[in-house]
Amino acid sequence: MHLVCICDKLFYMKRVLLIIVFLISPISNAQKIKTILFYKSGDSIEGFSRGVKYDDISFCKEKKGKYKKIGITNIDKVILYHKEGKEEYHHIYVKKKKKQKEFFARLIYKGVINHYIYSRNNSFNYTTYNKINIGNGTVINQANQHSVGRNINFFYLKKENDKQAVFMSDVYFSIFGEKVFRKNATKFFNNCSKLVKKIKSKEFKKSDITEIIEFYNSECE
Repeated sequence: MHLVCICDKLFYMKRVLLIIVFLISPISNAQKIKTILFYKSGDSIEGFSRGVKYDDISFCKEKKGKYKKIGITNIDKVILYHKEGKEEYHHIYVKKKKKQKEFFARLIYKGVINHYIYSRNNSFNYTTYNKINIGNGTVINQANQHSVGRNINFFYLKKENDKQAVFMSDVYFSIFGEKVFRKNATKFFNNCSKLVKKIKSKEFKKSDITEIIEFYNSECE
């Protein structure tokens, strides 16, 4: 039984890592991907897109047609069909301070509790200076502009009947991330004392998110 759990956990972690690779890859922005848009009205439309962005999607019915940017407002979900597989993105709402944010997040696990990953690029610019000798003892300063960026992946959980998803932590397995996860997860699952106890005692960690969701479904609902 223990061996089966370990295998399931390794399979899930491998799946998450593959998803992160898809999220940080620039391919989806360059390619024209078969896409279905599902509207809140219940209607749907098939066509092609250049991938899902934060709160819009560049879409066209024809692969070689003119692509138009469609905002998130009336879209419920988006499904992309790659040769590597299928990606499903949901229009989610998240409370940040006193405001409500809305954006597309990738669905990882669907059920009574949905598990989402959202990828954001963080970048900053900085300047370095070097001296250039141009001859005759003349030296000038040369300013060089640099930009550094990387993708940060965050995961959210949403209960079936809730309108808003809740931020849990980043995806990376850091000590700081574990603390954030325990704090947010104990609040999210506060209607299940058995599960909260396991999270606080570190029996369940951030990397055990699938087991946590399954425990909630079987023991708390």
